Amino acid sequence: MLTIGIVAIVCVGALAAYFIVLDDGGDDGPIQIVDGSGATITLDEPLTGAATVNSNVPKAMKVLGLADEVLSMSLSDAAWDSMKDQYTNAVRNGTTSSLTAEKLLEVSKYVICPVSSMTITGDKVTACENLGITIIRLDCFGDSTLDDLDKIATLFGRTNEIKDALNSYYNIYNSVKNTVAGKVSAAPGTASNTFLSYMNSSTAFYNQTSAISVMTEEIYGKNALRNISGLDLSNISNPTADGLREKIVEEDAARSIDKIFIRGSSSTNTASAALTMWNGSKIASDYTALSAVGSNSVNKIYVFDSDFMSGLMGYIGFVLIAEACGIDTGLNVATLITEFNTTYGFDEGTSGCMFMITIASGVASASEIVVT
Repeated sequence: MLTIGIVAIVCVGALAAYFIVLDDGGDDGPIQIVDGSGATITLDEPLTGAATVNSNVPKAMKVLGLADEVLSMSLSDAAWDSMKDQYTNAVRNGTTSSLTAEKLLEVSKYVICPVSSMTITGDKVTACENLGITIIRLDCFGDSTLDDLDKIATLFGRTNEIKDALNSYYNIYNSVKNTVAGKVSAAPGTASNTFLSYMNSSTAFYNQTSAISVMTEEIYGKNALRNISGLDLSNISNPTADGLREKIVEEDAARSIDKIFIRGSSSTNTASAALTMWNGSKIASDYTALSAVGSNSVNKIYVFDSDFMSGLMGYIGFVLIAEACGIDTGLNVATLITEFNTTYGFDEGTSGCMFMITIASGVASASEIVVT
């Protein structure tokens, strides 16, 4: 069975993980994966179609040449309008809040949905189980994207066409990541620098084990939360938690938190939206004493369109972070997005990927950073 091989390549300041596909022969037994929730999914034969929830899995299936196997999508009005023409066999199945087990069963006995965010939960899970619907939890975003692609390939039978598509995507991913790695390893050392990563919900910092933090650390310094003791930082950390603000301010005084990276939403692709994201953040209101937020903050606060910080275009996020940190990768982001669109038939925007927040006389402004 085709599997992912992970080769760790260690070099100072460089990105370390590379993904290749190895073919170690076939397997005539049942199809089996462990999904994102830890559940073992066993099938007697490959899937020939599935209902999906959210937009990540349909996009992943399209990358694998499986767009025709998407039988339904539970999306907002805007998301459905932007995607429906690419999935000719799919019907709209409401949104996650209006979705019912009965509606799912009309299209498939299998549904692929995220583990925890915008997914099927509670009584709906029980209702699905009572109707014999198998729930397969795969996110296809964050650090699970590559693994989830491999699992989807397994679920649909790993035909030669699917394996070729999987290899093709890995080649694109590796090509970009390898290029960035080479530029990072040749850049001046940044290991002593510290940063904070902030999520778009305006409620939390990404901790030191999050996918976005790991991505950033492969390019630039360390997450400032690594140095904070006396608080439970095992999960994403609420910035209003008792003692956290004081601890972060102390860390800034000791080491100077050099940059702040903010993951916006998928609609944070204009300067106005980026500025709204910043002004609504707890950092702007409660963490004004940080070095990166004060009057000397030029080139230290960055807001990203969410689609480039995880998911199928996540490899472009390595380019954006490197460029924000002053490392010229030699890659053109608009070109990378155009190539992604051309290869897979998507229509992702080629601008509005990253913005810089500048503070002058206490007033914030946002300007787009174009990586050419």
